[in-house]
Amino acid sequence: PLNSALEYCQRMTTQLKLRRAKEKRLKLCDRAVTALESIIKLGELAESQVASLRTSLHDRAVYWRDRCYGNAFALAGHDLRDTAMDIKGVLDIRVGSERAVAPAQHISNASALRASVMGFFLAYWEYVLKNHGGLALLILDDPQDLLDDDNRSKLARLLPELAGEGAQLIVSTYDRFFAREAAEAGRKFAAIEHRSVHPVNVHNPVLRIPVATEELDRKRDAYLADKDNAGLAQDYAGEVRVYIEARLSDMFDDPAYPAYAYPTTPPMLTALIDRLRGLEKAAPNALFRGRAVKDFCNSPHLRAGADVMKVLNTPHHNKATLSAGTVYAVHEALDQVRRLADKMHMAFRLFRWHEPLEDGSASSNVVPFKSLEVAPFKALIHPDLAAFTAHAASDASQDTTGDLLTDGWFADKSLFYIRADNLGFAVPSGCIAIVESAPYEGRDHNIVVARMPGHILARRLLRPPKSDQLSLAAEAPDPRQSKPTLMVDASSVAVHKIVGMLTEQPAPPIGKGEAVEIIGAASLAHIKAAYRVREESGIPLALPGQIVLGGEQVLQQQLSGLNNTLVALTLADGQSVFKRIAGAVPGTKGRIWQFESIGGLGSSLVVSLSDEDAKDGVPVFASARRVLGVLYTS
Repeated sequence: PLNSALEYCQRMTTQLKLRRAKEKRLKLCDRAVTALESIIKLGELAESQVASLRTSLHDRAVYWRDRCYGNAFALAGHDLRDTAMDIKGVLDIRVGSERAVAPAQHISNASALRASVMGFFLAYWEYVLKNHGGLALLILDDPQDLLDDDNRSKLARLLPELAGEGAQLIVSTYDRFFAREAAEAGRKFAAIEHRSVHPVNVHNPVLRIPVATEELDRKRDAYLADKDNAGLAQDYAGEVRVYIEARLSDMFDDPAYPAYAYPTTPPMLTALIDRLRGLEKAAPNALFRGRAVKDFCNSPHLRAGADVMKVLNTPHHNKATLSAGTVYAVHEALDQVRRLADKMHMAFRLFRWHEPLEDGSASSNVVPFKSLEVAPFKALIHPDLAAFTAHAASDASQDTTGDLLTDGWFADKSLFYIRADNLGFAVPSGCIAIVESAPYEGRDHNIVVARMPGHILARRLLRPPKSDQLSLAAEAPDPRQSKPTLMVDASSVAVHKIVGMLTEQPAPPIGKGEAVEIIGAASLAHIKAAYRVREESGIPLALPGQIVLGGEQVLQQQLSGLNNTLVALTLADGQSVFKRIAGAVPGTKGRIWQFESIGGLGSSLVVSLSDEDAKDGVPVFASARRVLGVLYTS
């Protein structure tokens, strides 16, 4: 009996402990119920805060959405009406027209839905940044995706406004057109860097992000505008090296063709060029047999010891030792090397896309344009028109170190006799167009010589964005005689940019087409001076920034034999203009001469050859120089 009693006591003790634990738990539950009464109100508070935030964000969400998205037609889309969010954080975007409202995911297209989400995101980011000090950094990856062309342009113009609101933007995109639009829009309002992305491969351990082509062009133009600025020269030369190096490194992304067994990782410019030449000679595949690779490897500017290679290597070792004059001496060659690198990189991309390449070893049925052979010369580029027209001591000296035009400008250029009035006042029929020997991709509104099977055309190029079609338009001085615009496939035409014109009108050569290639021009041997246009007196013959080529001075007694000749004329009162010699005014015995305007702008001018007429208010001839041509690029 005693053992049984002890067992019962033990069992009762165990049950008692369990009961007391449950009683304690019940007391804690009662306490929690009391506490939860006040905590439950926090949910209501959160809902009211979300509702208040949603109300305050709505107007800004609509603003940002409309800044990056718009309907092409008034009744084609729906307006953003509401942006609600439930307690779980699920965003509910509602759109509608007039009195009808519905969830956006059911009635909006993908573009409108993307824009609505972006509008809410930007409104929320803006609110947090201003009120709570949120992050300023925004990383946008292909924000233009799903948007059409017009709305992509709107989005590109929106990005600088975000920078104005305090954002530090990093935008990545596969769309080159959007990148260019965004960079162009951003450059007007904020500091911006436009860079291209070259991926990591088996030989490149890091991502390369050299400046994009347009950014490099901007650095070149900035330097050429201030040729004596050593900092700009060093920056441009250094960026050209990195630009070419990145494109070369992409060429060796295949493990079968390693870019180096070299001491540097990643390999440097000289090592990459040497390896490329080795593969070009062995030609293991169509890429290295292609003409683009061969042209790059055979460029004389990339040979060991060439001046261009010295300039490209100096920034890598000691940028400060590179002078502005050294860079200017090879700036045209740097442009040529850049173009060769771009063509080679395009061939590389086509090869990776399994597109056909132009075989460098295959014969071509298209005869390349022959480059000019111009006798060496140096001509001083005068800073003003009056100095250009007058006799200058520097005309007789070739040792001047000022701003010069040399025969090097005409390297890789060809000449064409223009047979038709298709280029307006830019290159009249009978004159000579200066054309780049190598074809290029063609840019909108350039004047070009276009090679088609059986035809050579001289036209204005119109190139719609993201289109494989080109328009070749004629701009006759008389619109009634203008030829119809031609639409051609970009792949069926070779386009050569017109970069200048010569006023010389030689005997028409034998040949058909709107332009005929010629081997030379007599006027090129008579270039004595040059003038960079700074005013608008030469329109439409020459625009500001272009270079006018000047020949011999025109004396008073020579005027009678130069009717219809273009001249730069300076009067006794200091006025300088571009005019065409029209002839002596009848009844003045050759004392009064008429000079006509050179195009659609300006007016005729009557000039006296005698100082005695100055007192009667008649302009008096001071000096003149024959105009041989105009160069559109410096």
